[in-house]
Amino acid sequence: MKLNLKTLIILITLTTISSPIKAIAQEISLTNNKPIEIAQNKQNSEEIKDNERDGKFWKTLNLTAEQKQQMKTIKQKYQPQMSSLKTQIETEREKLAKMMESNQPDNSLRSQHQKIVNLDEKKHSLKFESMLEMRAVLNPTQRKQFAQMMNEKQNNH
Repeated sequence: MKLNLKTLIILITLTTISSPIKAIAQEISLTNNKPIEIAQNKQNSEEIKDNERDGKFWKTLNLTAEQKQQMKTIKQKYQPQMSSLKTQIETEREKLAKMMESNQPDNSLRSQHQKIVNLDEKKHSLKFESMLEMRAVLNPTQRKQFAQMMNEKQNNH
């Protein structure tokens, strides 16, 4: 089976993508002349879904008003760093895609791919740190529910 260059780029990129929405955005970006507009629309869509998910999440945990405020503060604390990392990852993916089209040596491609992997790892670590801070806000019953919800979320992905 012969793979074309775009398919190969998509396959490599999928190894570092953490959600199906991002995979779709990346695939469309490679075949469409409007990658920035698509990425912005996907980001806005993700933010709306995040806010809806937070509301359901907080209701399920039966958070107090004070806990909701603490959770919001934690989320706002990490949001700029998360956005920056997402932007950096997209930029590095675009660089990799351009490199794949040219005659770059394999070691350069591996190095670029590793940059993406490292940034993605930083993003995941940051998300974990925010989760730990949110967990600290919860009482024992809520922590148990929180852990169950995280396990369900992980099993669904």
